[in-house]
Amino acid sequence: MIACVGTRESLEVEMTLRSFPPLNANDGTGNPVSPCVRNCCLDGDDICLGCGRTLEEIIGWHAALINEKKDILARAEKRLLERGVGR
Repeated sequence: MIACVGTRESLEVEMTLRSFPPLNANDGTGNPVSPCVRNCCLDGDDICLGCGRTLEEIIGWHAALINEKKDILARAEKRLLERGVGR
């Protein structure tokens, strides 16, 4: 079950139209920019359909170290590609 408004199909179409930040985007200090695309909608596995992060990764983003954020970005990208929604 998806915990958000709209059908899964309509949300997936909307996601493909969103502009994802580049994976190497940073804030000027090397700190990766959040991949959030303001489409927070969790699937049954607590994975955001908008950015591909798990709920745990979303909650811990600001406290994560730079290397941890890079790992989160790589895992999120893989999840999105597995869903057929890539950058």
